Amino acid sequence: MPGARVWISPWIIHRHRGYWQAPDAFMPERFENQASPWTSGGPFMPFGLGPRICIGAAFAMAEAQILLASLLKAYSISRLDQRPVLPVGGITTMPSYQARFRIEAR
Repeated sequence: MPGARVWISPWIIHRHRGYWQAPDAFMPERFENQASPWTSGGPFMPFGLGPRICIGAAFAMAEAQILLASLLKAYSISRLDQRPVLPVGGITTMPSYQARFRIEAR
């Protein structure tokens, strides 16, 4: 219908059982052998898609990798509470509770 607005919810698409095996499970290996699954289209769109994709997506991913590598090289990180931290959807995604961590120098 011309002029209609279409709203897409990444929260729902990222958890749709028609697209994902065990959509609520943390399975980073599902993206193996994909150069950039966050910008390749399809049902995973953490930065949006198309002409309005987040302009900072590539920078955010590079920055995250550098920061994570630097932290893991210098520190050992463990959770104090072993309860699972679940995502809670809203305007943004938030954890189900404030997890506490132990950080120790290597």
